[in-house]
Amino acid sequence: MAEDIKFIKTETEVDEIGGTFLGSIPFIFTLLLPWMLFMLFVFYKKNNQSNANKFDERSKKANKVATTRLTKAKEFVEKQDPSAFYDAIYQALFGYFSDRFNIPLSQLSISKIAEESGHHNIDESTINKLTNILNDCEMSKFAPLSNSDLQTVYSNTSGIITEIESSLK
Repeated sequence: MAEDIKFIKTETEVDEIGGTFLGSIPFIFTLLLPWMLFMLFVFYKKNNQSNANKFDERSKKANKVATTRLTKAKEFVEKQDPSAFYDAIYQALFGYFSDRFNIPLSQLSISKIAEESGHHNIDESTINKLTNILNDCEMSKFAPLSNSDLQTVYSNTSGIITEIESSLK
């Protein structure tokens, strides 16, 4: 039974560790860590805010950029080059929707454009005209279309962009 009970030691040996915590590397680290985290948070917020500003800026400039691209298409109307014209119209519309709704070009398709337009309360007839023009642009890549309606397509495209801009405001 004497082996089952262990007696309390009355004398202890304490090894003294040299130095103090004050001024040590862990102490400095614990002081600086909250400041570093705060600065990281401020940087993250500022960066996030600038990204939002870039989106707003791109969205506001979408109409201007589309008009510039449509000017290129107008040149192809005058040159009677339907292939290049339809390609310029296609790029103008896709670029416009990419910039206006902040959708990467890689994720953009005619159905995605129609879907996003519907989410932004754009008139159904405008969406139908838009999809018809985009389908004509895609068809022109594979089959030649007549030169006679290039001016009509150009005016319809600029009208569609104007309608979309007015409905979004």
